[in-house]
Amino acid sequence: MNSNKLDPEKLNRLLEDTSGKSNPAEPESMEMLQLAARLQEIPKPSPSTTAENECVHRLRSKLNRQRSPRRAPARFRLIWVASALLMVSLATFAALHLSKDSLPGDALYTVKRVKEKVYLVLERDAVDRSALRVRFADSRLKEYVACVGSGRRCEKVLADMVNQSEAALNELEKSGVSDSLSLARVGMACAYQAETLRGILVEVQDADTTRVIEIIGACDMMFSECCRGGACGGCMKEPPCKKNRNVD
Repeated sequence: MNSNKLDPEKLNRLLEDTSGKSNPAEPESMEMLQLAARLQEIPKPSPSTTAENECVHRLRSKLNRQRSPRRAPARFRLIWVASALLMVSLATFAALHLSKDSLPGDALYTVKRVKEKVYLVLERDAVDRSALRVRFADSRLKEYVACVGSGRRCEKVLADMVNQSEAALNELEKSGVSDSLSLARVGMACAYQAETLRGILVEVQDADTTRVIEIIGACDMMFSECCRGGACGGCMKEPPCKKNRNVD
């Protein structure tokens, strides 16, 4: 008898276990039954706990290596960071430059006003801060003239113009600066604002006429205050009230 083949009686017992009936095996199914019997005789594996843990650890390590993305070299990461910073800097510079001529309601007007506030915060000297406020007041005046020319209402810009001029004068008073040149700068700005508003008064909408007249009066008052502070003497050959205003 071949050692690889099982005894027919053993195969019949195997059939009894699977079907519950004692039937002799058919010749064509003998080979399959022999293989099934040999599989049953193979001992079950009994790996140790240590081997199982090592296998699980190796599988997890392999999965983690496959899932983790490949990191770029440090040189390329540095180039990407520098490129991103450069793009942000260029975009910021472009926004600041383009916002210079923006008007109320434009997309970049907020950038323009924020830039002015940053300048004021960074400036520590009272005289220079007063000069900045005079420049910002002049910018508000130009914005209002442009809005009037395009038929837009921007009364708030006039209010901010007066506030900047008053703040410029207060900067000098609080710091104790009494030189005539600084006062003359504020006074000349107020005189220019009043004369400019008088020149466009006929173009202002009726709803804003009263407010513009009030702003002109406020500019005249600040101009007079600067003259009383000594802006008309010493720094200029003749008082700005006579040189730059049409006195009736």
